Amino acid sequence: MLVRVVRFPIPKNPMIRVSKIQCHALGLAASLAVMSLATAAEISWAGAPYLTSGGYGQNLNTGQLATSGTLIRAENVGGGATSFDGIDFTAGAITFSGGSFGGFHDGGANTSLARTGVYGNGGAPGTVTLTGLTSGNAYRIQALVYDGRGGETGRTVSFDGVNQGQYANGITNVTWGNGLLVKGTFLADAATQNFTIEAFSGASSVGAQLNALLVHEFANGTPVLENASVASITATTAQASVNLTSVAGTVTLYWDTVDQGTGPWAQSNPLGSQAIGPVSGALSGLAGDTRYFYRFLAVNTLADPDTEGWSTGGTSFATAPSGKAPANPSATAFSATEINIAWTDVFDTETGFIIERSPDGIGSWTLAGNAPANAQFFSDGDRLPASTYHYRVFAQNGAGLSDPSAVVSATTNPATPGIRVEARYRMGDDGQGTGNRPLDSTTNARSFTGNVGNATLSPNGGGYANDAYYTFNGTDQGYFGTNYDAPENNIGIEVWVRTSDFAQTNHHVFGTGSTQNGINIGYDAGDSRGWFGAVAGQAFIGAVGTANYTTHEWIHLAVVRDAGVSTFYVNGVASGTAANVPFDATATHFAVNAGGAPGGYFGGDVAEARIFSFDPGQFQISHLLYPGTPSPYDSWAESFIGLSDPSADLDFDGGSLATVIEWVTGGDPTDGSDDADVTPTFDTTTSPTHFLFTFRRSDAAASDAGTTIVVEYGSNLSTWRNTAVHGVTDGVVTDDTTVLAGGFRQVTVSIPRSLAANGALFARLKVTRP
Repeated sequence: MLVRVVRFPIPKNPMIRVSKIQCHALGLAASLAVMSLATAAEISWAGAPYLTSGGYGQNLNTGQLATSGTLIRAENVGGGATSFDGIDFTAGAITFSGGSFGGFHDGGANTSLARTGVYGNGGAPGTVTLTGLTSGNAYRIQALVYDGRGGETGRTVSFDGVNQGQYANGITNVTWGNGLLVKGTFLADAATQNFTIEAFSGASSVGAQLNALLVHEFANGTPVLENASVASITATTAQASVNLTSVAGTVTLYWDTVDQGTGPWAQSNPLGSQAIGPVSGALSGLAGDTRYFYRFLAVNTLADPDTEGWSTGGTSFATAPSGKAPANPSATAFSATEINIAWTDVFDTETGFIIERSPDGIGSWTLAGNAPANAQFFSDGDRLPASTYHYRVFAQNGAGLSDPSAVVSATTNPATPGIRVEARYRMGDDGQGTGNRPLDSTTNARSFTGNVGNATLSPNGGGYANDAYYTFNGTDQGYFGTNYDAPENNIGIEVWVRTSDFAQTNHHVFGTGSTQNGINIGYDAGDSRGWFGAVAGQAFIGAVGTANYTTHEWIHLAVVRDAGVSTFYVNGVASGTAANVPFDATATHFAVNAGGAPGGYFGGDVAEARIFSFDPGQFQISHLLYPGTPSPYDSWAESFIGLSDPSADLDFDGGSLATVIEWVTGGDPTDGSDDADVTPTFDTTTSPTHFLFTFRRSDAAASDAGTTIVVEYGSNLSTWRNTAVHGVTDGVVTDDTTVLAGGFRQVTVSIPRSLAANGALFARLKVTRP
């Protein structure tokens, strides 16, 4: 039995860019203070979300602050000196009427810019004044407004009376979230410039608020290009736009597959003379699935000498991956419910893959699932046994989809033989109802509804697993119910019993009806029968005398009706068969020791009564609760109330892990929501020489002689090597020295990178049981 856990491809090496911007303190002596001066020039404002990351958006993302021009002021408003995104911020000097506050970013040890700030009092706006400006020069202001405190959702802020959007984008009563970055540009016509800030909650003013401030200068009428973006991207074209501020200029759009900085660029589109405002231009002649960098240049020819300004560097986009398709697709059945789909990643800019499924490979395509960028594998679970499915794969990025891969198909394996537990009575191990009525430990809730007398509950020593059991007096104690209509075929009953009274006659122990209309187990000293199985009108299908048994000896009895034939088992050995059919399978007397004519009350001990069903021809003797000592796996499975089918290779809870894998890694086989927490991981980045496959391993599973646990690895899905046979030869190292709580160890398998072929390596946990 092979049970899937995890298989990961090697991700392609991503390109990582890191930029460092140093803030130079210049001798401009620009200062900021709260003053009441008239605004010298009109400022053009534009607000946009300042994106964050982390579980609740607690970290300010980098790369969002514009850096072109000469940085003349960087201030951590309301806080101390700090560095962020390569920029050195000085301690705050700006004050508002409400003072400073250090909790806008609640609990935030991550980013000082967001945590500290100043705010107004009494709903009044605050005024910020810039001084030491040079007339004729252009300036850009960047103001960060952030409030991640719980309950501040949806607040807005206005600059110079114009609403710039929300600055508190968290979830109510949950801290953190996106902030707001407001940019303003103006051409100075005086040495000072002031602007106002006012925050609102709905229509009500809550006063000013500011967390950080940046000011850049552009000398001698330098054009300023802000907020470059690209849209309408296809495989061959795109449309770029930018906002030209401060002064008009002659604009050119450049692009290349490499960021060329200030040139030379491979391709360009001259856009001619442009007034202050939005500017756009087309990029053509592009190739699909390619990353392009682009940049605008504006030149002010009226200045003497000419001045020029570039849009922010490093901006890029990816063209649509159409015209290409995932290569070498394959589909392979892994189990009765799972198919593995693999392909070769031939893309450079994909953000992920889409896998579609069809019943015939022609139409009715539906989404099977998604795989991340660089993936070359997907597992489609919860399929039907012995069924054929067709698949195709697309790559995708922000611009669109690739062409589909070739269609591939696979047929799931036939269903693994197994049983379905209809009802199980632990006889006291998991509690009991009124009058000690036995409870059904499955989720089927087929508990007994009535009783005669009250049997004695003993705490331990009973049959299977040496657990609790009931003792019946043989006179007037028994349990019955009418809430289960047993099927007439493909059904079995079993029970552990013992007695000290070998003289009792025709006494009923357990069955789906009386001895006249169900399948039953009992004891009858008459005609030297002893223990017996019966079906329909006291048709005995097997009996064993008492010569080979002693009083107070536990014995396991079962009656299994499979494809019309009923078989009586004693301690796992067939002891008789019959083809009689129960004439009324829906009759009452579904009972443990119900007594009544023609059967009497059994006197003795009863433990672990169970009813199960199965598909025709699928019953195996190993399905019975015999021998009396369960395997470690069975003991673990029995500890989960509601696990009505403990088949090892079955994903009972539908969470993606087979039951036996959850035994090894410490999952709950009745709760699919925990599967992600106990799934092995595959680390492709930490070690430069090895891939690290890590999983939790139960000590009980590792010590079970009937269970084999290995990690398999390979560069494709058809040829596997494993740690037990090939590990030493391949240089694979297994480390299980890390002890975890609860009887587990962390196992890390280090697989040399040299074993990867064609840029891929797969790994999986393989568990086998008899």
